[in-house]
Amino acid sequence: SFHRRALERVSGLPGVEQAAFAWGLPLTGNTWPATVEIEGQPIATRASDRIALPLRSVTPDYFELLEMTIVDGRPFRDSDTQDEAQVLVVNQALADRYFTGEQAVGRKIWLNGRDRSAAQVVGVVTNSRTESLTQEPIPEIYLPLWQARAFSKHLVLRTAGDPKALAAAAQREL
Repeated sequence: SFHRRALERVSGLPGVEQAAFAWGLPLTGNTWPATVEIEGQPIATRASDRIALPLRSVTPDYFELLEMTIVDGRPFRDSDTQDEAQVLVVNQALADRYFTGEQAVGRKIWLNGRDRSAAQVVGVVTNSRTESLTQEPIPEIYLPLWQARAFSKHLVLRTAGDPKALAAAAQREL
């Protein structure tokens, strides 16, 4: 796919230590909410009772690149593809709110209604902030880009030197 080839090419540039694609980055204000149903929560019978949470779609190295720690379970793998069971990672704020005192890993979240298959929580990651550093973290769901079929809006790079010096080379590779 485009994203895999692009990551390989950009990762090979001199000075690039890590690269990831993401749909929704911290501190951008992008929330892209989706209506979800969470195992153990009451089924919403009215529209006003539905749970709307921000979705993020990221490649496997995203959490490590941003120094977001997996506090339980595992991060995404290259093998988390469309041919495999749907998985997701939730942040600590979601685990604390919806799985209070319980294990989040192994639980189910429905992204498209309970008449479709659920995705399984495989990891819990530390919180990031959506709008500002002074804002309390909000519950978020991360999907593996290889399963989500989401467009990617951001290429995220960790560099050994001046990131501005790599911008033109990264654009050429894309």
